[in-house]
Amino acid sequence: MAFFLIGSDVHDIIRSRRHGQKELQEYNPLVTVIVPAHNEEKTLLRNIKSVAASTYKYIELIIVNDSSTDATKRIACKFQREYFGVKVVDVQVRGKAKALNLGLKYANGTLVMCLDADSMLSPNAIENAVKEFRDENLVALSANVKILADKGFLNLLQRVEYLLNYQMKKAEVFAHIQYIIGGVGSMYRLTELKEVGLYDTDTITEDIDLSMKIIEFYGKDKKIGYSPNVVVYTEAVLSLPDLYKQRIRWKYGRYQSFFKRRKLFFSTRYNFLLSWIYLPYALYAEFSYLLEPLILGYVLYLIIQVNDYGTLITCIIVFVTFTTFQMLGASNGYNLVERLKLSFLSILLMVPMYLVVYYEYLVSVVGLISIKKIMSERKKGTFNCEWNPVERSGSTTFIGG
Repeated sequence: MAFFLIGSDVHDIIRSRRHGQKELQEYNPLVTVIVPAHNEEKTLLRNIKSVAASTYKYIELIIVNDSSTDATKRIACKFQREYFGVKVVDVQVRGKAKALNLGLKYANGTLVMCLDADSMLSPNAIENAVKEFRDENLVALSANVKILADKGFLNLLQRVEYLLNYQMKKAEVFAHIQYIIGGVGSMYRLTELKEVGLYDTDTITEDIDLSMKIIEFYGKDKKIGYSPNVVVYTEAVLSLPDLYKQRIRWKYGRYQSFFKRRKLFFSTRYNFLLSWIYLPYALYAEFSYLLEPLILGYVLYLIIQVNDYGTLITCIIVFVTFTTFQMLGASNGYNLVERLKLSFLSILLMVPMYLVVYYEYLVSVVGLISIKKIMSERKKGTFNCEWNPVERSGSTTFIGG
């Protein structure tokens, strides 16, 4: 917790000093935004309107409609007629990674942004992302994903969760240990993306696999990054069954990528902190989830047994201090009122947040049970990544900034 808290602040200090320096050259490359879509009639129009409202104007938009049975294709084609520079590619490949790869064949941009159809951009997201690529060693950039505010307790939990997770990502970048470029609003150099062979289609989380593939391919020669100024919005999962469905996909896909990219572990070719500490720690964290209910139960038993409520109060103070400092520091995409409100609510959500922990525990169990299956699929080459979407409401309209 101390590492992530301090690392996030150090990251912001370094960025502020770097961005305070005079920009010496203009850099305005063409950016190709690729939106893979499968039955996204509820959210697609909001998505493409956000791209059209971008402050960065050197953009081409490619919408890849894959096997949709709703009005997705009609919405995309209507938008194509109204706006210049929009391509609609209609395919029947039944898989997000395959749809992205086909879309990339039509890309003319120096940079490419992959944008989920159920998400939308802040107006200056692309402009801010392009600025980061003035660094010639940067291959890929992760966006700062923010949950759209909506009704419901589950929405609130995920807003707090995402805010904390993306604050902690700053510390990962500071220590050069980031290994996941999320699929929402991620940006890549097209040349390097083609050099590594685009997206693989044999994992369920194509974004995690591509991130680790880039690290594996380039080693220390290139880097991946994250910009808190590239704000992208997405919807929260609406129901507990869909929350489980989403998290099991993330967990299973990460295990697939870990097994597939196992050369990244304990190697001198990559960043020492990443290869020898952070990736092994990520595996340790998965196993520790299995013990968490037992440990938590035992600690609570001891507290009651010896009447030591000071320990419990200390734990609460540590949690509240960490979340409050992290939320108050999350100035990118959140105004002061939002941060103060979420900081207060996070205190009340301390116990309810264990609902998310419970699902992490559950999917860790399922994922670990599936390791033998993952190894078998990898050996036989039988796994095929297909669409596995969760329900979206589409109730939040385009906010325009």
